[in-house]
Amino acid sequence: MSDPPTVAYIWSKTLQEAADQLPYNLGRSTLVHDLIRSLDLLDVISGCPSKTDERGEEDIDRNEDEEAAMHLRSRSIEKGKERMRSRARVVEPDMSLGTAESLRRYHDSDYSDDDQGDEAEASGSDAGSPSSAEYRPKKRRREVHGLEHGPPRRHDAEVLSQDCPPFPLLRDYALQLASATQTACRLVASGRADAAVCWDGGRHHALRSRASGFCYVADAVLGIMLLTKEGRVLDEAVPRGAGSSLVQNGQPNGEDEPEHENEHGNAHKDEDKEADQHCNPDSTSTPETGRRARARARARVMYLDLDLHYGDGVAQAFLSPTHYSSPLPPGRKPPRPPQVLTLSIHHSSPIFFPPTTPHSSLPSTDTPNPFTLSIPLAAYPSASTYAAVFPSVNAIREAYQPDYVVLQLGADGLPRDRVGQYGAWSVDGPGGMLWVVDKVIEWGVPMVVLGGGGYNHPNTARAWARVTAKLLGEELTPDTEVPHHDHFAEYAPSFTLEVSESGAKDENKPQDIDNINETFRSIAARIGEIVAAHA
Repeated sequence: MSDPPTVAYIWSKTLQEAADQLPYNLGRSTLVHDLIRSLDLLDVISGCPSKTDERGEEDIDRNEDEEAAMHLRSRSIEKGKERMRSRARVVEPDMSLGTAESLRRYHDSDYSDDDQGDEAEASGSDAGSPSSAEYRPKKRRREVHGLEHGPPRRHDAEVLSQDCPPFPLLRDYALQLASATQTACRLVASGRADAAVCWDGGRHHALRSRASGFCYVADAVLGIMLLTKEGRVLDEAVPRGAGSSLVQNGQPNGEDEPEHENEHGNAHKDEDKEADQHCNPDSTSTPETGRRARARARARVMYLDLDLHYGDGVAQAFLSPTHYSSPLPPGRKPPRPPQVLTLSIHHSSPIFFPPTTPHSSLPSTDTPNPFTLSIPLAAYPSASTYAAVFPSVNAIREAYQPDYVVLQLGADGLPRDRVGQYGAWSVDGPGGMLWVVDKVIEWGVPMVVLGGGGYNHPNTARAWARVTAKLLGEELTPDTEVPHHDHFAEYAPSFTLEVSESGAKDENKPQDIDNINETFRSIAARIGEIVAAHA
């Protein structure tokens, strides 16, 4: 029997309080975390290990209350019988990753300054505000994972006020969220967790220079950037449950480190050399893993977005500036594959946010951007539709061979979502949310699970609670009763974890599904050829 997976759960009271103030998700963070806590899925709080901890050991100072909690939670009582239960380890966000400087690794300085400065002034406090020297943006190259291929660099206050209005804790929220998602990514990058969950993360519409679609900070982009920099590449897939034996790779994100790729996605030689030295010292197997790290020390990350809305912010951030010809010129090696592949499965229509673009539409088989992909669906996609298109997802994963997966699991595609409206997904059954999570787990690579949309808050909490249990190897059935806790009344009238099915008719036609799968088979073959050329 394999060891249970090591799952980290990113949470802090400060993050929860700030996330609760999101204008379109008021109180959702508390509802989600309190339900998961009431179901006895969480262990005590610990700190995130520092990037510079050479031994890879955690230095956790537990107070008496935490020690007592460990003993009280060591066993749970279910139907009068005592049994051991796996729990996620609660880890507070590492606030060294939530600074103005960390935001500027992706966001424009004028946007991050405005996003935070106005709220700091409104609060009448300069506490924690960076100095003018700290706010001075460092010189950047134009090509950073394709990050410069976006809209004009500006901050549009009018746009911000429309769907992303300022709120009192905006500054704290931006820094807390940036640190939370990056903490999750660091935990899997260092091997201290097989999976890390950040339900407050996954805000996939935020752009480099402006907020968008209820999203104020591009936390997923920042987290993926961290994974590409700190992640490891191993000769063998790491089995679930073995994460705690991995060693950490890389150096702190210093000012003198190259942070960019050239137009072909090739890291500079000094970065490759430095990464080799720290990922594979002396080219010997590490005693912790018994595995040899590859000479290629640039981890690949697959971002899979299942929110009902297109993940435009993340896709735009990692749109590679390199164009890949099809067919490949005979006798010539193709450009190196980028470190990040994005794939969004979403509803698409002229009246649905965000506006349709070429990259949110079904790609052509000869697309010059085979690493920025979309599967657009018609209205009311049901679990059977998600199951029908998942062979395309598997084909891309097998071709790209990612070292890490970042799964954005927005819940606005579930029935009766006041914003999603056109969703008919389900939690259970083939193609349901739990089924998809199971399929991703089967890939056997470290994963970061993020939240996102979800505006029917009780249903979102139900779904994410069951996903948390699934990641732990536990099963919570739809008829599981919601435990009595402060928000028990929110789960009326059933007071169970059931998310009832939609009665809407799935408008996705079999011929459209066949076209999607045929297109993606061709694209997967192209990706496999590109990846194999650089193996």
